[in-house]
Amino acid sequence: MIRANIQIVICPLSRISAPKEIILSLGTEFARKYHLPVPYQVVTRPRQKPHFDCDGIYYSISHSGDYWACGLSDTPLGIDLQRHQPCRQARIAGRFFHPAEADWLASRPDDAFFQIWTAKESYVKFTGEGITDQFSCFSVVNPDGGIDCCRNGYFQFLPFQDGFTFCVCSAKPAQITLIQQS
Repeated sequence: MIRANIQIVICPLSRISAPKEIILSLGTEFARKYHLPVPYQVVTRPRQKPHFDCDGIYYSISHSGDYWACGLSDTPLGIDLQRHQPCRQARIAGRFFHPAEADWLASRPDDAFFQIWTAKESYVKFTGEGITDQFSCFSVVNPDGGIDCCRNGYFQFLPFQDGFTFCVCSAKPAQITLIQQS
């Protein structure tokens, strides 16, 4: 299987004053690097996944804590960066997690909650569905207990920093380049 090319840029959230312009600039650089159509506009519409004005190049953004991330790819993708913070995990799991995910979580340490959350959120960004009342109707945990694919999406967890979980969901396995800017 041919792997997707994914580039993720992470920087302090304080540096993001004009997100559309930054996304477009990063998209242009990515397109030129991989010989893809160059985007000229970021298109956003209500209840629709944001996208570039050309086919063949895709993006997804996330922010958590003091960080902002933008993923760019030659295949559809969704990314989620989540800072670990105290929350009512059991209550959230009861509302948003599939029963198989809640069962899986019961036998894991507290930070495993963020693996499920980031996988689910990256998946709904990948599909463009967003968090809806259907969020608990699908499971990112496979019957063998792994979190590596869901329906038509592949998950890859990236090391970032202690206290954070970062997940990428893409249409096919990917070669991921992580660029951290200060």
